[in-house]
Amino acid sequence: MATPIIPRVAFDLPHLPADHRIEPILRAALGDVMSGRAVAPLPPHLARIWEPSQFGLDKSSIFLAASEDDRRSILALCARDTLEEAYFIEKSGLAYTGKMILISETTEERMLYALFGADEATHLRAISSWLPDAHPVRAESPFLALLADVIENGERETLVFVVQVVLEGWGITHYGDIARACKSDGLRRTLLSIVKDEALHHGSGLQLFAARPPSARAHEEIIEVLVKFLGMVQAGPQGVLSALSRVLGDLTVEQRRATYAELDGEAHAGRRLELLRRLMDKAGASSIIDGLVSRGAFRPLAAQEAV
Repeated sequence: MATPIIPRVAFDLPHLPADHRIEPILRAALGDVMSGRAVAPLPPHLARIWEPSQFGLDKSSIFLAASEDDRRSILALCARDTLEEAYFIEKSGLAYTGKMILISETTEERMLYALFGADEATHLRAISSWLPDAHPVRAESPFLALLADVIENGERETLVFVVQVVLEGWGITHYGDIARACKSDGLRRTLLSIVKDEALHHGSGLQLFAARPPSARAHEEIIEVLVKFLGMVQAGPQGVLSALSRVLGDLTVEQRRATYAELDGEAHAGRRLELLRRLMDKAGASSIIDGLVSRGAFRPLAAQEAV
């Protein structure tokens, strides 16, 4: 009997060198889809892509008191983290669509995921073109570890709900927000093109979830996965705190608490949690919402809890 295939997300999957003979074929396959996405050169420094207000840094006394060079470094880290997270999410999308092609139960569903896989490949190439290092090495990230685990091991119904209903639904708002605030015309167009594709992926997830409600096992699995994911959202803008620490040195607990409060971390988390709850409500997932409410998963953390 053949060994079952278990797709690996493989964030560290290597890239071929740029002069490999398959590269012209890949470029031809991407064709017009890629042309026009990166129409303007990236600003000369990552710190120029977004204003400090995009990350709440305009309200941080520690950031405002830092030297100009340190402020640029902090902004560059925030921008880099934003783009690299997008890169790894799109890379995981290739594994997701690959698995869904294999486990599809109808020809049309298999066709749908094959088309979505082409979208993810295009997104990955487009995002890579805006990174200083087109092939970043995976940083330690609890979110990416959770995403990889659910893609590799999750039930079909869990995958549809967590990835397409929740995460790709959130992606529509997330990519839209960072696109509108982006100061690079080319990158903005790249991000907005991803938003259009995410809307299709999310919409199909809503239909597939409605057509096949989760089994009792998948229902519990969904709640367990989302408790972990929402726990990260509850903690607010930890990435911004990390960028400050990496440039300015370790912050004291009191500095972290004060900065979290200045960043309005509790309200920031609350808005995201409410968006995620609305996405689940739109899918008619009331029993899943009830399970998450009973676990306190939609409650944003105050400063003293988050740090």
